[in-house]
Amino acid sequence: MILRVADRGEVLGVPGTIVGRPHAVTAETLEPTQVGFIPSDLFLRLLAERGEIAVRVAQLLSKLCFNIWQEACFLGLSRSSSQKTANFLLDWSNRPGVTHHGGHITLPLTHAEIAQMIHCSRETVTRRFAELRRNQIIRMKGPNLIVLNRKALESLAR
Repeated sequence: MILRVADRGEVLGVPGTIVGRPHAVTAETLEPTQVGFIPSDLFLRLLAERGEIAVRVAQLLSKLCFNIWQEACFLGLSRSSSQKTANFLLDWSNRPGVTHHGGHITLPLTHAEIAQMIHCSRETVTRRFAELRRNQIIRMKGPNLIVLNRKALESLAR
């Protein structure tokens, strides 16, 4: 199951490191990635000795909590697969680091991966994308997506 897609430059595993537990999930990359590792004892010492780092980590943890709360609301309050799909596309189009070329958004996920993220079937995602294309709200060619009518997509998301 895909829980979420981390943003470029995001620090992973902080909550588990702070409480002394292993990270509860694994990560896969969608594109070539460079990964750095800081041993937990060094990380905790840096937090204790460098207040500015501790504040930044507190901000990261707050953002993580907010995002989890937002995702729970999105999944719990969305009434339909159309609403979930529209919310996903709007959220994805606003992500930092998403490749934009002349209005195109590169979406490096398969329909099956999107389905995992919005908790529906792959077939449902395929049908919803077909409806959006038929209604001229989006245009897709491979992993490239263009939002043709953002207002209509926002209306579906409500």
